[in-house]
Amino acid sequence: KQFIMDKKFRVAGLLYSKSKTREVGANNYPIREFVLHIPNRDNPKFDEHLEFQLKGPNYVKKIDGFEKNTFLSVEAIPTGRMWTDEKGNEKFFTSFNAVFIADGNQLINEQEQLSPFPELDKIEEDKAPF
Repeated sequence: KQFIMDKKFRVAGLLYSKSKTREVGANNYPIREFVLHIPNRDNPKFDEHLEFQLKGPNYVKKIDGFEKNTFLSVEAIPTGRMWTDEKGNEKFFTSFNAVFIADGNQLINEQEQLSPFPELDKIEEDKAPF
């Protein structure tokens, strides 16, 4: 058996809110949260609101400069923990740790400009080898 927990996922949505940086633990480790709003085109009653965490001094500032309703592209790694409450019941929580944040509109424009076959862009149509 091989267990894998290093898979990132990407999601795009509108920045709904962002928290201030707070410090946790004995070492005052910086953490910050933000929420993406993902509209449901078929039924707005079922819009998604996903909370992400930014953990560590190199990540908490990644959301700076983005205002509410900015279209963002986010890459995150899911994490989860199990804990036992005072009655002995097992409980679970899941977090999405953001590792990449970018203006979604800028990424779309950059992708439109990129060609999957740049070497073919240099060949004139009538001289193509196929």
